[in-house]
Amino acid sequence: MRVLLIPDCWGWAYDFYARGVKAYSEHDVTICPGYPKEDLTLDLIDAHDVVFCFSRTIWNAFKPEIREAVGDKPNAMWCCGLSFTNPPPEVDVYAVCTTRLMRKAVELGIDSPILLREGVDTDIFTPATKTTSDRLRVGWAGNPNMKLKRFYLLQKLKYPVKVMTDHDKKYRVKSRTRKPMVDFYSGLDVYITVTREAGGHGVGRTVLEAMAMGIPVIATDVHSRREVVQSEWLVPDMPDNAVISGINRRLTMLDEDRCLLKKVGYQNHSIILEEYSWKTRIDDWDQLFKEVYEK
Repeated sequence: MRVLLIPDCWGWAYDFYARGVKAYSEHDVTICPGYPKEDLTLDLIDAHDVVFCFSRTIWNAFKPEIREAVGDKPNAMWCCGLSFTNPPPEVDVYAVCTTRLMRKAVELGIDSPILLREGVDTDIFTPATKTTSDRLRVGWAGNPNMKLKRFYLLQKLKYPVKVMTDHDKKYRVKSRTRKPMVDFYSGLDVYITVTREAGGHGVGRTVLEAMAMGIPVIATDVHSRREVVQSEWLVPDMPDNAVISGINRRLTMLDEDRCLLKKVGYQNHSIILEEYSWKTRIDDWDQLFKEVYEK
């Protein structure tokens, strides 16, 4: 079966998810972002058996003729970001990324939503051999200009935080290498997030990647992180002082007990291998493509 995956752009979160699907799927998968629009043609859509759109935002940006062409094909739409709402009538199957969002979909009256979890490539993101550090190496990745990320809180932590902020348009290129992110995680003992609740729904790609590499994660309890991150490593997302004190206390615990640090990292790696590796997740995605086609 020929499956067309439509993320928003090259070298970004949905593109990385699409590349994971393509790498492990039993189907013939093509990836073509919705931006730039000139790459997504009517002929390309027509050449595929199933079309998968990664978000309602991408769908809304389609030209009318592209939207009509996708709607004429067996198609599915996914929600793993901020744009959760009733799918357009042209969509055959609506998939969501977490059980939390499944409940919301049912409450909203969406007909027969499908649970389709996120995945991470555990052949790329794998535990690295590293020397023991005298002081805890803490890291954060994201867009520092997004207010919900609360980049300013990092300066208030008791440990210095190494950051990865490659969010310029120059990084949004086809076949963008994951090596810089792998190298970044390899230099960390702990990964943190300080995001406030903003209506998002997924676990978060960087959380999954860090866990896959056997790194303890301390995160604000927002979106659907509690479906993956163990409750003792979650902190309230408000107010700011509760975020700081909660993260600092957990960082101190891990710094003072390096056996605990290794234990949590091992547990995180195991959780990803069992539940979120693309090797595990791909069966659900392939089954969805089959069901969409048959429907």
